[in-house]
Amino acid sequence: DRACSSTGSSLTKRARLCESVTQEQIDQSRVDLELAEAEHRAAKLRSMSSQVYAGHEDIKASPAVLAARAKVIEAWLAHQRTRIYAPIAGDVVMMSAQPGQGVIANTPLLQIIPQNTMWIEANFKESQLAILRVGQPVEVIADIYGDEHIYTGHISGFSAGTGAVFSLLPPQNAVGNWVKVVQRLPVRIDLDPEQLQAYPLKIGLSAAVKVDTSNRNGSPLGSAVHGPDLREASRWSLLEGQAVADKIIAEELAR
Repeated sequence: DRACSSTGSSLTKRARLCESVTQEQIDQSRVDLELAEAEHRAAKLRSMSSQVYAGHEDIKASPAVLAARAKVIEAWLAHQRTRIYAPIAGDVVMMSAQPGQGVIANTPLLQIIPQNTMWIEANFKESQLAILRVGQPVEVIADIYGDEHIYTGHISGFSAGTGAVFSLLPPQNAVGNWVKVVQRLPVRIDLDPEQLQAYPLKIGLSAAVKVDTSNRNGSPLGSAVHGPDLREASRWSLLEGQAVADKIIAEELAR
């Protein structure tokens, strides 16, 4: 009986021990589950944060993307600047460069004479300048065409000085044996571009001019009326390079 009682007591203790271990395992599993759920929620929050950070605007502001964008712009500009386009159409003169020749920056290679923006420099006597005004209409007959065509234009300005004072050795009038010589002042006459296109002129040709001086409004020897500036900014500007880089970024984001 005692043996049986002892055996029964041992079995009861073992059963209780088993129940105790099992409950601890359950509690531990419950704790592990709660930790796993918490980690899952944290991971989900991190994922959502990453998705927000990976928005299009944030990607464009990323340092890596900005650095790559700067490299694209630099490479694009370097490639485009290997080709130089003249801002105007005209005749090439005084060309010193040859195809395939290497050149140094800021080295003059050629000059371009515009085709449709030529003007006449009429050398009027100083005694004739008092009745001349900017804007007065002018008729021009070039010796190359004669009476075949009469150009129309207008006075656009006066030179700052006579041709003699700008020469390599200007005359010195402060001498005792000075002889008076009638001076001539260059007067600029702008021509109609359409007429120049139909009847082109070349630099250095001779012409005769006739000015209509009936309208004398305005001051004599008025300042020149400035036409459009033929010089332009670089064709391949930085803004165009930035547009190319932005297009590449947009295409990558659309994938």
